[in-house]
Amino acid sequence: MQRLVRVTDTEGNVTTSTYDMGDRRTEVNHPASGITSFTYDALGNVLTKQTANLAKEGKLITYDYDYQRLTGINYPDHPENNVKYYYGGRNASQNRIGRLMLREDGTDAIEYFYGKMGKVTKTRRTMIVPNQVIATYVTQWTYDSHNRLLEMIVQTRRRLLLLQSRRSA
Repeated sequence: MQRLVRVTDTEGNVTTSTYDMGDRRTEVNHPASGITSFTYDALGNVLTKQTANLAKEGKLITYDYDYQRLTGINYPDHPENNVKYYYGGRNASQNRIGRLMLREDGTDAIEYFYGKMGKVTKTRRTMIVPNQVIATYVTQWTYDSHNRLLEMIVQTRRRLLLLQSRRSA
């Protein structure tokens, strides 16, 4: 198996990785941030992550799943930053059945919409900043019949930016 086990940066700092028998990375040792360790469930999903700083206090970042779909990331010191993932049920619109529909954390929420071929065609990001106006940004994508990106429309409060790929026939 080819695994990344050692990386040396341009200044000679070495980062190493350790793997278990299932080829899952269980530890990363970085010269600046220390040791980060990971645990997994029987399906290979990350269950916990412990950074060097969290290890000093015996704390863990935990991950929640519904079968193999990530449903949450929980931070021990800042639960306001926890992340929740919601998936479309059997009656979901916008081709979201079984797909990621919404991601929420402490500062924003991103809603996802899909086209007939399963590509993301639109996102709606709502940012919540304390003592500020709630801001919503919409990004849209258009694809051709071969599911190739034709255009991307990025909406901001002041301008609309249109990027279009140019394809020769």
